[in-house]
Amino acid sequence: MKRMAAIAAVFWFLLLWAPAAYAADDPPPVEVSFEATDSGFTYSVSGIEDVEAIASADPGAVMAEATVSQALIGNRVEEENISRHTLISDSLNDNRGILSVNQEAGNLNNQANVRALVIGETGPQFQYLDAWRSAFRVDNTLISVGGERENRIEGSLGNTQGIVGINQSSGNMNQQANVLALAFGNVTGPEFSALADSELGEVSADNTLIQGASGSRKDVITDSFTDFRGGVVQVSQSSGDLNVVGNSAVVSFTVIEAKAP
Repeated sequence: MKRMAAIAAVFWFLLLWAPAAYAADDPPPVEVSFEATDSGFTYSVSGIEDVEAIASADPGAVMAEATVSQALIGNRVEEENISRHTLISDSLNDNRGILSVNQEAGNLNNQANVRALVIGETGPQFQYLDAWRSAFRVDNTLISVGGERENRIEGSLGNTQGIVGINQSSGNMNQQANVLALAFGNVTGPEFSALADSELGEVSADNTLIQGASGSRKDVITDSFTDFRGGVVQVSQSSGDLNVVGNSAVVSFTVIEAKAP
């Protein structure tokens, strides 16, 4: 019996603003302790006066979290002298925006491209970005003998601009993910801060791999990305078996406008 768990992609966007209400003779804002939690934000304050100060301040906060969970549990694959070839040729050209490609010539491969994007408005700003991934491989059996496999992308993705994610696998039971958390901000003045985090959790146990004479396996990208116009490109390739491969990135772009007093 084969069971493959679905890939879960969670995009979390949080934007908080409060009105400004400080006069020239008011005491300066208090310092507070800030902590990002699984469910949002936690402020630690010493008293009711501090709570009132926070409520009347005007900081904004944006948060992006990209989460991928992949699992292969209790699967069995047996194959002998099986050949597979996949081809993307002269395609995906002249694109703008977000582009995702998953290409595989094997069996039971989990592949994902996950993006979380946030945009912060003008004003003092706090940005928190998180890219989180987990991969589980438990009690799987793979028996593979011979055969040729190839994934090929050629003459493609030219004159492209934006975010591109590509997964290629000519093997079996691989888990691949390209994960990106991206924030854009426009800030007036120096009151800006950004925090970023990236995590990977992996469990592999009781897997059995039996291989005979192996045929050729190839993952190829050739004559592509001609005149690429800029952006973010993430590529993962795996021609083996039972591998966890991926790219995780968190990026913040902020424009700070300086004004004369």
